[in-house]
Amino acid sequence: MKSRKEKKEMKKKEKIIYIDDGSTVVDMSGLRQTKKPLTPDVHGYGTPNKRQKQPSRWRSIVGTYFDSMKMMLLPMLAFIGIIAVAFFFLWLIFYLKTL
Repeated sequence: MKSRKEKKEMKKKEKIIYIDDGSTVVDMSGLRQTKKPLTPDVHGYGTPNKRQKQPSRWRSIVGTYFDSMKMMLLPMLAFIGIIAVAFFFLWLIFYLKTL
């Protein structure tokens, strides 16, 4: 028969700690625990409900607009170039047709 100590050891399971960084889930149970989290909480689940000072709405709107314009500048110029080339070819065809 098993002694009480062996039964307690059998019942005791190792606590598995998973850390989710947004793209993978990692088993971190082998690392020692600290008061500070090992990785920052990407989703903000463990953060206190303090109200943080937010930037002004106007500044965020303008920043978003200019960031999106910077990202779209090259594709927009390429599209305008394609339209200009197509217009030039159509103009050339109609011009030669009238001669």
